[in-house]
Amino acid sequence: MSEKAMSEKAMNDTGNAVAGDVAGSDDLKGFSQCADPPLVWQNFYHAGFAEVKEKYYDPAALKDFDRYEHKYDANLCTPADLDQALARMAESLHNPWTKYTSRAEIEAKADRERLGLVPAGFELASDKNNKFKIEFIHNGSPAKNSALREGDTVRSIDGQDLTGMTLAQAKALQYGNAGRVLTVEAESSIVGSEKIALTLAATPPDQIQSRMLEGGVGYVRLPDFKNEARLEDFVGQLKQLQASAAADDGKLGGKPGGKLKGLVLDLRNDPGGDLPLAIKAASLFLPSDSMIVAKQYVPSHDPKDADGLRETDLKVIAAADLSINGKPVDKALLAELQKIPMTVLVNGSSASAAEVLTGALKDNYRATIVGSHTFGKAVGYKTAHFPTGGELRIAGMKYRTPSGFDLSGRGLVPDKEVVSRPDAQEDEQLQVAQKLLQ
Repeated sequence: MSEKAMSEKAMNDTGNAVAGDVAGSDDLKGFSQCADPPLVWQNFYHAGFAEVKEKYYDPAALKDFDRYEHKYDANLCTPADLDQALARMAESLHNPWTKYTSRAEIEAKADRERLGLVPAGFELASDKNNKFKIEFIHNGSPAKNSALREGDTVRSIDGQDLTGMTLAQAKALQYGNAGRVLTVEAESSIVGSEKIALTLAATPPDQIQSRMLEGGVGYVRLPDFKNEARLEDFVGQLKQLQASAAADDGKLGGKPGGKLKGLVLDLRNDPGGDLPLAIKAASLFLPSDSMIVAKQYVPSHDPKDADGLRETDLKVIAAADLSINGKPVDKALLAELQKIPMTVLVNGSSASAAEVLTGALKDNYRATIVGSHTFGKAVGYKTAHFPTGGELRIAGMKYRTPSGFDLSGRGLVPDKEVVSRPDAQEDEQLQVAQKLLQ
């Protein structure tokens, strides 16, 4: 539902709410009290409830969800009450990808950027024991260049114990002025508890990187799947590697006029992006009729679809139909890319569309995967925008890899597991990936 449609529905619906599940006293902590709650806030809430009912990817998880339809009707007195109600409704699904973000939270982030504050570069998540773990590390950030790793438990930031804090409060502590030294106390299964000093600095925009390695092997890093222009640049870098291999004078171990002996695709710290772009990227390297996603599940209200889900398979886009940013892909390049030996580098911050591509290459035996377990995000989501300025993100799709593997919460296991040591002087994962191609 669009913001305009949601607003019109709320303003035009003046009927009385139907009595539903009554919230208990513990459920109402933080809500206002008023004799005659304005219906506009109720109607915005009901519109959000309907969005989740229609679009959530797991109908079985909505078995008891109806009790939230009118749960807060009598207590929606202000926009802040609406924010709380939508947040609690989303939290009731216990799904990390279904979340409500209030206007205040969105503005707080914008304020930090406006003030020139920079983050340490790691994303926190709260586990079932209310401990804060690092779930993602941004490439090029202070955290990426430190001993911090995905899965580490963060106990304190800048001397402030995180016990009892909300996730928003804990996240806010990692911001500061560039040049400031931030001390993070973290615990990992490898080195135990330690205090790590991070010098805050702005994280530069992540760009595609490519170069020739020894032995006639090409290397390319894809930082994300954010738009068609990014993928067009990726193809352009692959063409440059192809040209470099052809022009090799023997210094890199190739032969003049030769072809790439292998390709290392680096998807480490790639947060992903749009699924259609992952399909196009996989189509560059896989032969026609190859499976990219074995089962894509989206909500369906058609009685013919079992369990309220529609299943579809996603295959490679035929070479004749493959275009990126409106431009056809060079057929000679495609022919070479679909035969060249490949390794793929991944880690705990390889997520979403990066996992779609990795899973397709792995399950089709097209590439050897090197590194550590990936993030484990096998869902796509939709976002509903509210006239109050908040956003409700809803997990609206889930998928399995070509072999039928559900990587949700588990991630993909590399074929060759190589743990990146914090004190390593060289990129050990890259060295292994390169060696496998020589």
